[in-house]
Amino acid sequence: ATYKRVDAWLWGAESERRLCVTVSLLSVLMGLRIVLSPFRGLARIPQELFDPPLILRWLDAPPSSSVILGVQIVGGMAALASACGRLRQATFALAWLALLFLGGLRARRGKIMHNDVLIILAAAPFLLATADAHFKGRRRSGRYGAPIRAAMAVVVLAYFFTGYQKVVSSGWTWVASDNMRWVIYRASNSTAGHAPDLARWIAQHPLLCQAIALATLTVECGAPLVLARPRLRVHFALAVTGFHTGIWLLLGLDYSMWIATSWIVLIDWDRVTKRKPTLDSGHEGSPNLVLRT
Repeated sequence: ATYKRVDAWLWGAESERRLCVTVSLLSVLMGLRIVLSPFRGLARIPQELFDPPLILRWLDAPPSSSVILGVQIVGGMAALASACGRLRQATFALAWLALLFLGGLRARRGKIMHNDVLIILAAAPFLLATADAHFKGRRRSGRYGAPIRAAMAVVVLAYFFTGYQKVVSSGWTWVASDNMRWVIYRASNSTAGHAPDLARWIAQHPLLCQAIALATLTVECGAPLVLARPRLRVHFALAVTGFHTGIWLLLGLDYSMWIATSWIVLIDWDRVTKRKPTLDSGHEGSPNLVLRT
């Protein structure tokens, strides 16, 4: 029964318009990341420190800055074409591969760069998205819903397992101890954070630090609820926006790509634009294939 419910949810109907808007926005986000990030500086890494992840093991040395620039140009142009709906499947895949390559170079020293991970994983289901969707289309189908639902599951599970790991490794002491307080104290004395005075003030209030830790764990471990409760998705996106903004202010860690990816994937763009899709008559048998208003 559980398997059937999961299968029905994954193949739930979504509109072709939502699919197109989601793919376009992800393309824009990938394009900005590809073009604006200082990837060319990675060419200066000494070969002795070059330890690429598994997907780039075929590289014997860091690529030259001209090669990296070429990948950025091709990836940026592909992302632009995908955002405009030009050969969507091929151009989206090309932009995704470019970001995967560049993100892999950034992770060359054996550490995954978390800001690239979520968009790469969340965009992967759209590599198999159907090509017959149109921005002006009004059909709903499980074919359009599958990549959207899979991407939502990726986003939600990324947050859930982050919180789950905290529970497994530290348990309730992650909230009840001075762990968060000392993390913020340390950040207040570093140059990474953007609000050291605020960090110092928060660290001086142990109960506030524990409340922040509890809120963090609640958002992360409660993430799966948004899959079953669509009305919670906007609230969850707002929560992670505040969560990551606080991390940027206090710790100086940039998770802007996580914020943007969460909003793009979780928001129902038909509701935002007040568009009412119609049933795709060719897929009446798809689970949950019903008209929503």
